[in-house]
Amino acid sequence: MLRQLLRFGDCTLDIAARELRRAGERVELPPTVFDCMTYLVEHRDRAVGRDELVAAVWGKTSISDTMLGKAVLAIRRAVGDDAERQTVLRTVPRFGYHWVAPVVAAVAETPAASAPAAVATPAGIGDIAAVPAPWPGASPA
Repeated sequence: MLRQLLRFGDCTLDIAARELRRAGERVELPPTVFDCMTYLVEHRDRAVGRDELVAAVWGKTSISDTMLGKAVLAIRRAVGDDAERQTVLRTVPRFGYHWVAPVVAAVAETPAASAPAAVATPAGIGDIAAVPAPWPGASPA
C-alpha cells in the first residue's frame, strides 16, 4: 500500500501514520498540535484564518488565544522554526497563519510487515484436488 509523505526542510510528515520526523528522528506531538500542523500544511496555498483553524482542529468556534499560541509554538519548535525567522510558519497579523516552507510530496510503500501473515491449513484443504468440480451446466466464473 502506498502513502503520501510531505517533506519540508529536514522534516518528513506522514499524515496517515500521524508521524513527524526531523532529521530522521521521530518528534512526539500532542494530537491537536499534529492536527493543527497537518491542516496548515494541507492548506499551504493560502493563509488560514484563526477561526477556520480553530474550527477545523478543535471543532469549536472559540478557544483561548493562549491555547492556539501554544500549539503554534509547539509546531515551530518541532520543525526548527521560531517566531523571529518564521521560515516555515508565518503569522499573518490580525488574521491567522500561513505555511510558507516549500513542501515536496513523495510516496512511500507501507512495510510488508503489516501484510497479513499466511495461515497454515491442514493437508488437503488448500490443495487444488480438494476443490469440488463445478455443477454440470454451470457457467464458468
